[in-house]
Amino acid sequence: MEIVQALPPFINRVGLFVNADSHFIDEVLCEVPLDTLQFHGDETPEQCAQYAMPFIKALRMNKKTNLVQMAQDYHQASGLLLDAFSDKAYGGTGEQFDWSLASVKTLDIDLPIILAGGINTENVADAIAQVNPYAVDTSSGVESAPGVKDIAKIKQFISNIR
Repeated sequence: MEIVQALPPFINRVGLFVNADSHFIDEVLCEVPLDTLQFHGDETPEQCAQYAMPFIKALRMNKKTNLVQMAQDYHQASGLLLDAFSDKAYGGTGEQFDWSLASVKTLDIDLPIILAGGINTENVADAIAQVNPYAVDTSSGVESAPGVKDIAKIKQFISNIR
């Protein structure tokens, strides 16, 4: 709650959940004024939509992922976040997936696409060129050590986007 209270105006407050129990999410929503929910687990479209709030659905991409079908299934989402598939984690691995699986230029998808997974200063421009996403998401790609953001890498990342 302290972090949310410290945010400046016009910042979207996102709560990230992975296979969370609906009672837990309800408790969080009663305590923390969130604007958007982000689901990274095996949540169904109905589970994501039950809160009557904007939500982002993260998808773990591999060759078996039918992105067009997933976009239809999660049509109520505000966007789809595409990350690398891992059988060990539901995201945050820093691994890149085959971006050709997600090219907005060739797929008929109406939802905004947020590209994640292994994006860093060296590959962000190529990622954008290949996928044409609405947004990109990085974390470890701009770190100097695990959990330590590097301001020079962040500036380079933004510069390479432009």
